Amino acid sequence: MTRLSGIVANLETRLSAAASTGPLGTSTTYVAVSAVACVVDFYITLDLTRSGEPAWLAASTGYLLGLWIHWVLSCRFVFARELARTRPGRRRQALLFALSGGVGLGVTVAIYAALTAEHLHPAFAKSASIVVSFVTVYALRRHIVFPVRG
Repeated sequence: MTRLSGIVANLETRLSAAASTGPLGTSTTYVAVSAVACVVDFYITLDLTRSGEPAWLAASTGYLLGLWIHWVLSCRFVFARELARTRPGRRRQALLFALSGGVGLGVTVAIYAALTAEHLHPAFAKSASIVVSFVTVYALRRHIVFPVRG
């Protein structure tokens, strides 16, 4: 087993365990899934910024890659019980997930671009955008994209 496959297997085990602990597990697992997506987002954003790409492009690219990773992990580990059982229902959820990600993208890009324009270090600007975007997007996903079934 390669080092990467070992890391993935360990992550899968931990996320599965966290997801099986009920409602608190859902928010805990969401934080873990978000952290994975966030690390990818953060790294790509800062790497592209260091490469001389415009702030809006760096933030958008990092965020969109993180969004895709988040969808895959969220469906499997966070909202598996709330995932639609039909293809049209799942398409609807995917669309709403992407739209909620679009809201997060807008928040992320606006904050990151504004703060880097004020010469705040890119890592701090990205950190601020992550916090605001996280809270906004989690609320949308928990209550609109994957509402708890009654």
